[in-house]
Amino acid sequence: MKTRRSRPTHRLAAAAVMCVSSAGADWNPPSRYGPVPANAGADLGRTAALDGDWAVAGARRFGTSPNQAGGVFVFHRDAGAWSSGGVLQAGDRTASDEFGGSVALSGGQLAVGAPFDDPRGTNSGSAYVFSLAGGVWSQTARLVPGDGQAVDLFGTAVGLADGWLLCGAPLDDDSGIDAGSVYAFHYDGAQWVQVAKFAPGAVGDQFGTAISSSADAAAVGAPFDDDVATDAAAVHVYRRSGDA
Repeated sequence: MKTRRSRPTHRLAAAAVMCVSSAGADWNPPSRYGPVPANAGADLGRTAALDGDWAVAGARRFGTSPNQAGGVFVFHRDAGAWSSGGVLQAGDRTASDEFGGSVALSGGQLAVGAPFDDPRGTNSGSAYVFSLAGGVWSQTARLVPGDGQAVDLFGTAVGLADGWLLCGAPLDDDSGIDAGSVYAFHYDGAQWVQVAKFAPGAVGDQFGTAISSSADAAAVGAPFDDDVATDAAAVHVYRRSGDA
């Protein structure tokens, strides 16, 4: 049976966020936001995403009640100027979920990973979806894999594009201890439905640690893959055809 991983003992100071925009071939000086209202050790900016006039930054250890449940800070650009849009948290947050451990933003939808959430056992993990309506972000879904287990860390990485959401579980054991997996969810117009699971790795690969996705393709990192050499790592590329 897998045991719970201990958390790092170090803590980072509350941070700031910088938004940089382009003007033709040049990049404008950054707009800096901070200190934002984050507690010491919130780890703000560990994850970030940008889509159109919206930017988000994860603060996986944000919050003191409950402690370090996590949060995502939102920023909006209007007439070329960025401003803070508040902080999002999970509606059912509990201590040490690390909500904001991963973020992805696409077309008015925001996906947020909480890899230390405990819905299927300690640190099994979950992911949340927020939707934008009338300039306001609201939680619309919480995703938990049907076969999730303790210490899978589902939600460590997320990728979102064109109604498809990919969630990494790098310590899933389907293909061996800590081989890792990625779950694919599709939005059918009413809800998010789990439609596939990928687990091509071997013991210790931690496939699903990183994800980048577009409308019809995805890249998934396996930082401890041994195919070339011990822990040399690999990236798996997937392409979607039709509705599959």
